[in-house]
Amino acid sequence: MIKPAPVKQRVFINLVIPVFFLAGYLLSFRAFYSQWQGYLLLTAAAGISGFLAFKALNDSEENNAAAWLVFCILLVFGYAKFYWLVLDPAPVMQFFPEGRAWEFFGSSSALLEAFRMQTMGFAAFCLSLAALLRFKKKSRSFDPARLEIPPAFLRFSSFLFFCVFLLSASLMHKYKIGLLGMASAPLPFHLSGLIFYLHTMVLPIVIVTFIYLCGTAGKYWWSRLGMLAFVLWALSDVVLRTSRASLMLVPLLVLFLALSGGIKIKKYEVLAGLGLGLLAVILSPLIWGYRICRLSGLGSLVSIISSISAFHPRIADFSKAASFIFFRVPGIETAVVVSGFMVKPLWAGTFGVLFSGKGFSWYLGHSAFGLPFDAPNGFATPFIAQWYMAGGYPGIALAAIAALFISVAAWDRLKRSEYMIAPVAGAFFLLILFWALTEGVSPYLLKQSFVAASVLFAAEFTIRNFIAVPPGKGRTGA
Repeated sequence: MIKPAPVKQRVFINLVIPVFFLAGYLLSFRAFYSQWQGYLLLTAAAGISGFLAFKALNDSEENNAAAWLVFCILLVFGYAKFYWLVLDPAPVMQFFPEGRAWEFFGSSSALLEAFRMQTMGFAAFCLSLAALLRFKKKSRSFDPARLEIPPAFLRFSSFLFFCVFLLSASLMHKYKIGLLGMASAPLPFHLSGLIFYLHTMVLPIVIVTFIYLCGTAGKYWWSRLGMLAFVLWALSDVVLRTSRASLMLVPLLVLFLALSGGIKIKKYEVLAGLGLGLLAVILSPLIWGYRICRLSGLGSLVSIISSISAFHPRIADFSKAASFIFFRVPGIETAVVVSGFMVKPLWAGTFGVLFSGKGFSWYLGHSAFGLPFDAPNGFATPFIAQWYMAGGYPGIALAAIAALFISVAAWDRLKRSEYMIAPVAGAFFLLILFWALTEGVSPYLLKQSFVAASVLFAAEFTIRNFIAVPPGKGRTGA
């Protein structure tokens, strides 16, 4: 059992949220000089509700990782990003280059409206969370079973993984499947989609499951070899799809697995994860140059050599790349655009758009930027902006409360489950929750969720039937 922090330390920690909002207000209130009263009231509402939720989470003795994740995303990519945009909106110029959209980031009315949207969702989530944790009964926590893994299984699974990895990588490279900014070659029987999800979803789930199984079986070095294989997969995805997010996915999923109770990470491994994240930031300009070369028609090897020869890292480039990655995760800036263009809520048409195959990004592109109905676009619709487009302010409040119950109820269900790979399912639940809050609920996310659930079910069936659990080593209650 974790010992509670001293009273003085807990008081100091609980004051972090009020101090954050006070500092943000003092830095930004000049931009809302004529609207200072409304801005002050919204800041107070955000600060009080955030304080109550933060205190409830800190006082809870349970593992509330999913609720923590929602809270931190709303705080960081909503409010922290908002204060940055008020002081310097330049980082979002490359994401919204269209002139009319750009001017809204200098409009106090559009910014304040976005802040109001954010506060509605944040306050609804935080107040509901504080009330729920106050009356919620304690549930059991993850207690992974101790597994006995035959050495033959480790060798066979490693060999099978590398065979599938080489097959999927070669097919993706040959047909340019998933290459960002370019349409892949059409293949019969939806093979392009199958190969894409095999490489981008199935293989990561298999790797994380392998890491977890080896960790619970006490095979430390096998689990770390799994992490090395995960890094190699990420590097291959950078080469195949020019995706900068792949390198960030490795430390993120390992962190989520640790939060799910599936693995214990040592200090030097934490430093290694931070180093990988730092490497992703440093290499961001190089990967961007590599993507330009690939889109111009050059081959992978020539593009790598060309981008490396043109890569000259500088401190200024590093700070710019860090800023790019922070603003690449969608947040309140989309709400500013929705507010500025006065996008109308869908109301009854919400589900028609959501399941249309195009999703809210299509609706945003058409309603705000005037794109044709059939025009593809890459606009992300994060949590607050998406559910405002769905149902206005009531839609935001209802979605925030729904997010609370999904994050708490689904997380508790995983903690109480008897599934052998429950921590792996917990890690991917956190990942999908992260995507849903930042990129939005889209047809693509629904497909990812379906693939993840199917692969996890198949992995559970395989492990339960082919990997023995020693007698008396099942799960126990907390």
